[in-house]
Amino acid sequence: MNNTGKLVIGTVALMAGVLVATSSSARSQNSNGPVGPINLQTTTPGTAQVGHGNITGTFKAAYLKGNGLGVTGLNANNIAVGTLSDDRLSNTVAHLNAAQTFQKNVVVNAALGVGGSTFGNFKLMVFNGDFSLQNSGSGSGVQISDGTTTYGNSAIFINGEGSATTHEFSAVSSNGAPRGRILVSSGFQSPAAGIYVGGDNIGSIFADVKNFRVPNPRNDAEDIVYACVEGPEAAAYVRGTAHLVNGHARIALPQHFSDVTVSEGMTVQLTPCSRTSEGLAVENRSNQGFDVYELHSGKGSYDVDWEVKAVRYGHTDYKPVRPWDEVAPMSMSRGKAWSMRESDIAAKASNGLHRRLSRP
Repeated sequence: MNNTGKLVIGTVALMAGVLVATSSSARSQNSNGPVGPINLQTTTPGTAQVGHGNITGTFKAAYLKGNGLGVTGLNANNIAVGTLSDDRLSNTVAHLNAAQTFQKNVVVNAALGVGGSTFGNFKLMVFNGDFSLQNSGSGSGVQISDGTTTYGNSAIFINGEGSATTHEFSAVSSNGAPRGRILVSSGFQSPAAGIYVGGDNIGSIFADVKNFRVPNPRNDAEDIVYACVEGPEAAAYVRGTAHLVNGHARIALPQHFSDVTVSEGMTVQLTPCSRTSEGLAVENRSNQGFDVYELHSGKGSYDVDWEVKAVRYGHTDYKPVRPWDEVAPMSMSRGKAWSMRESDIAAKASNGLHRRLSRP
């Protein structure tokens, strides 16, 4: 090849479009003619030779060595071996050893491990639609399930030591209906407290004891804890003091009380604030109000304390006895939940917190 700036090879053969040198040297040239031979050396890296080469065909060699400056037009699909430095990657490509900020959604269709293996003693896992965040080995963490596992549908389980579920947040009930609930337990025990929505779309709260708790005004290191009065109905109460005049008083109940209660089953308790009272009676009773009369046609004039209890509107069919699995945990099988429940009942009975009576 005699074109200016071209690599001139002494004896060549063109084989299948590949230029193959058949002599032991080639000659480089510039605009002024040949500069000198380019020797093909038997050792590597060999002696550096000065000159330029310009080949329009195919150049074939077992190895090419250099810093790569000025090499363009490479096809990345043909890079089969070696490692590209992170510095050579675009900022829009995720790097293995750098902090990442993703501006778009990230979809993972396989297991994803962070700080541990992807299964077993994992810390973070996304697998078959389930998301788990746990302490390696101990099981502490959060699990979110899509219903493909035994954990149920759309639930969050917070596990304590030994993988015992202590908190359960669910968008469904134990029978799979779309109702939210939160259950709290102590280790491997049945739920001791919770919030849930029942089949009638009624939200309920349950616990062994319901309290209010306030700091003790006489001692900052103590709290005062009162427990709620409970009963087998969903009821409301209102109370007050009326004044009897000539043996009679009419008590009108607050409208807000009347709006949320029913008259059926309403009860009234009276306490005369006078030791000369002949006794008291109630007439014309409803959730709107009632009349108080002194017995024996008495004409006394004195104060009377009163208290009214009535069932809440919409809750006249309140059921005090219900199936145990209405709030069964979804983090375990039904059989395991029943076995745990029986164990809890036995433990409470031995501690005087539960009584076992004769069974029908």
